[in-house]
Amino acid sequence: YDFADDFSEGLAPVKRNGRFGYIDKTGKPIIPINLNYLSVGTFIDGLAFFLDSNLKFGFIDKIGNVVIEPNFKSIHRGFRNGYCIVSNNDLWGAIDKKGNLIVPIKYIFMENFSEGLAVVVNENGKYGYVDTTDKIVIPFKYKRAENFINGKAKVLENNKEYFIPYCWCKEIWVVGADRYRNPDEDLPNDFELHREENYKMLNQPLNSNDFIQNIKNGMYKALS
Repeated sequence: YDFADDFSEGLAPVKRNGRFGYIDKTGKPIIPINLNYLSVGTFIDGLAFFLDSNLKFGFIDKIGNVVIEPNFKSIHRGFRNGYCIVSNNDLWGAIDKKGNLIVPIKYIFMENFSEGLAVVVNENGKYGYVDTTDKIVIPFKYKRAENFINGKAKVLENNKEYFIPYCWCKEIWVVGADRYRNPDEDLPNDFELHREENYKMLNQPLNSNDFIQNIKNGMYKALS
């Protein structure tokens, strides 16, 4: 081969006579070496990028089918946790594995999602965090921000560097409760009727002051 890259998810890209393909660890061609692309990547989350003759990025699956058309000028590290950061016109957004644009291409910069949130930079150069629906979870107010790792993220504000906790941006309370994403809109209709029983299942106090104090204690613990 003229070129070979590392194995990932059991396949490695190879190049011969200007065309690309993929082989398995026995050297057997899995995707025939006839892909007429300028470049290809290793597989991550079942997809690998390719760069076409128009200098646009798209993605193929493990049998060589184009899954996401080459519509992007740049990509950021390929897919991670089901999402990929993509760019056009020097702005960034995010797509899912079907190529759907889940975060519009509008940010000055965007990092890969980590623990459900992505670092983004707005037109004023301020850092904040959005979720996979482009909802602003943590406002744009930082001079610098890093990904969340184990519930904490390092940020820079007013020349001070510190950690912020990921506190209850989304909780799964009981089995099947992942469908209740906004308590104001999505709680069961009989929640108030069985309020005491429901709070006991959630392991939360009925008294609002106790609830707030528990949140404070969690934040103090996360920052300590």
